[in-house]
Amino acid sequence: MKPLLNLSLASVICCLCMGVHAQSDSIVTSTYEEPLKTSGFKERERFKYLKRSMINETSMFKLSALPYWSGFFGFGLQAGLGYEKKISPSFSVTGEVINHFRLFGPTNVAAEMQYGGLMRSGLNASFRYYYNQKKSIKNGTSGNNLLSSYFEFKVEDIFTLARARENYVWKTSLFSYPNLVLAWGTQRRIGKYGYFDVAAGVKRFNEKMYWRSQIMPYAKIAIGIALSRKDSK
Repeated sequence: MKPLLNLSLASVICCLCMGVHAQSDSIVTSTYEEPLKTSGFKERERFKYLKRSMINETSMFKLSALPYWSGFFGFGLQAGLGYEKKISPSFSVTGEVINHFRLFGPTNVAAEMQYGGLMRSGLNASFRYYYNQKKSIKNGTSGNNLLSSYFEFKVEDIFTLARARENYVWKTSLFSYPNLVLAWGTQRRIGKYGYFDVAAGVKRFNEKMYWRSQIMPYAKIAIGIALSRKDSK
């Protein structure tokens, strides 16, 4: 009788131990499952914040520089200084000054052109329509910024300071012969402070020398540094 009682007691203790072990296993499983889900959510949010296209930027101050070549003027540097401001999620206005510096080139031109220096400085203004921006903001794939594709209407050379030829003599003068541009383009960030802006379209070019205008292709490439004003909303 006593051995039977001992066997029954051992069985009960064994069952209790198995139940406690099973409960402890279930507790461990549930406690480790939840942090994994929370960790994945935090990582997604962190990536979303670090992605440049998700940051809200209401304006950009842009400085760009690219080399250029002209068969008549020679080799030089094109430097631009501009400011772009959002007026709505889809529209912005831009003002910029484009400068052309001659470094070296042909010497078979007038004496004034044989030396380096500022050859031309023009004031431009444009109006941009970021046609996908509003939809991207609504879908959560982009912030309210200036990093997207756009259509642009631009007025180039509203005022121009340049070495122009008058009566076969080169001299510095200020004049206004605006050129009109219709273009499609895209603007993106390179890292934290860099940017590039490319565009292509058509341009109505006014030739001061011959007092005429013509329609011609238009292309633009700008690579440089951009400082922006961030919007926390």
